[in-house]
Amino acid sequence: EKNVLMFLVFLIFVVVGVNIFNSMRRQVYERREEISVLSALGGKEHSIQLIFIMSGFIIGFSGSITGLLLGLLISVQINGLFSLIEIGINGILSFISLLISGKSDTGFSLFSPVYFYLTEVPSRVILSEVVWICLFGMVSSVAAAWAASRRVLGLSPAEVLRDE
Repeated sequence: EKNVLMFLVFLIFVVVGVNIFNSMRRQVYERREEISVLSALGGKEHSIQLIFIMSGFIIGFSGSITGLLLGLLISVQINGLFSLIEIGINGILSFISLLISGKSDTGFSLFSPVYFYLTEVPSRVILSEVVWICLFGMVSSVAAAWAASRRVLGLSPAEVLRDE
């Protein structure tokens, strides 16, 4: 189960990396005039490329930290979240049955002992895995931004500015 989950996390990061690559590639294309002006004024290609790489790092860092905090919050409070869902579903079912039959006798349970042998979801946070996943998220976004920003190196300021 753990290997399958890690494989799914890897696939999620591949999809995220492709999305970041496409958005950064679009950003390079939209900003080619500005890139050409910077190049014409003496900006080094690698310095201009670093702007896009840092943008990818900021995207990866903010996404990883947000996902880390939300994931830890949900994993620590998962049983409380399921209790809240049960309360919400029971409230809705009770309201519907009150409207239909005039009685309120529902007792929905996510972990009914009739169907499940568990009464709660066991949750264990392994710090080393959390850190590796968070770092992999940041590295994948930086790699996608680097791959997309390689196009900066091929832009010719004269050709781009001539068209304007």
